[in-house]
Amino acid sequence: MISETCYRHQAKLSDENAEVAGWLVALTQRHRNWGFMLCFLYLRNVKGFGWQM
Repeated sequence: MISETCYRHQAKLSDENAEVAGWLVALTQRHRNWGFMLCFLYLRNVKGFGWQM
């Protein structure tokens, strides 16, 4: 059974989401052979986004 709160959840968009989306579009246009992991590592290690694996 799924909790009713799952149906009512509203995602909260942040400015960081828009920034990451812009970077992902730019990276995938410039480096067409990069997969998720290279994009993730570039954004984390070069651009300083604080994600952990």
